Amino acid sequence: MVVQPPPAGTIAIDMQRHLGIYDIVNKKTRLLDTDSFSRMLGLTNDIDGGLSFWPKYYTSNNELIDIWQAYEMKKILTEQFFAAHEIKNSQAHQKLKELLKSLEEEDNPVIVIAKLKK
Repeated sequence: MVVQPPPAGTIAIDMQRHLGIYDIVNKKTRLLDTDSFSRMLGLTNDIDGGLSFWPKYYTSNNELIDIWQAYEMKKILTEQFFAAHEIKNSQAHQKLKELLKSLEEEDNPVIVIAKLKK
């Protein structure tokens, strides 16, 4: 395949997408990170050390909702993953580890709910 140069007068621009969440109250945008260990895009989960959080839904109760696939959780959330991440809430981390023990790869997706601080 031969790649043709752009037409004369065309300006090359950065085509990389940058995603973020805009806080309308504080008028600030927080860019989403890429986890260096798993290469997943989202808000880094430093609460329980779980997967990056990419909100798919927002509720009227100030909750962000994400869905994690069971097989991804089993594959990615290993002791090596946890060792590479900051974990702020050890009790929540232990609950996540207990969930992983009982979770099967074919199980239904796990619904994750994050409450926004006021």
